[in-house]
Amino acid sequence: MTLYEVLLLLHIIAAIIWVGAATTYFALELRTDLSGDVERETSHNDDADWLAPRLFIPASMATLILGVLTAIEGNWDFGSLWIIIGLTGFGVSFATGIGYFEPEQKKLAAAIERGGATDPEVRRRMANLKMVGRIELAVLYVVVGSMVAKPTGDDGAVLFVLALTLAAAVAGAFTWRRRMSVLRT
Repeated sequence: MTLYEVLLLLHIIAAIIWVGAATTYFALELRTDLSGDVERETSHNDDADWLAPRLFIPASMATLILGVLTAIEGNWDFGSLWIIIGLTGFGVSFATGIGYFEPEQKKLAAAIERGGATDPEVRRRMANLKMVGRIELAVLYVVVGSMVAKPTGDDGAVLFVLALTLAAAVAGAFTWRRRMSVLRT
């Protein structure tokens, strides 16, 4: 096994852990939403706080570092569209985690402490966290699709499918948020 193959394998394993954990979290979140159990929903948010430093951040950083090392070892061009999409997706995910999820989770915890799980502010914050999380998960799927297909600017069909995936996920996240808001009022 060459160094490139080892790095690629480790990069893929890290990505599987990262995207797999996010997908599993989404599935559990969906199950919680459908249960209508507000207390369960609140405790599910605690899981995100616990998972972030133990799973999401290490797996995402390992994916990035190993991906860069793999690209260097494989003499890949960092100007390639699929690499730019991958790095952009990582950047979006990282910025969302640090700039949105982390501070919003703290605000949510404070709101829960003040008003409890059924407080309208708590419900709104949880709904927004879920919506952004679902969009971020779609970004990760777009990155994975890009890593597999390795599109160039000439691959209109592939780029269209990736863009459509992201657009559908955004529309779905907003629709689900609105639907859950209506059901809970």
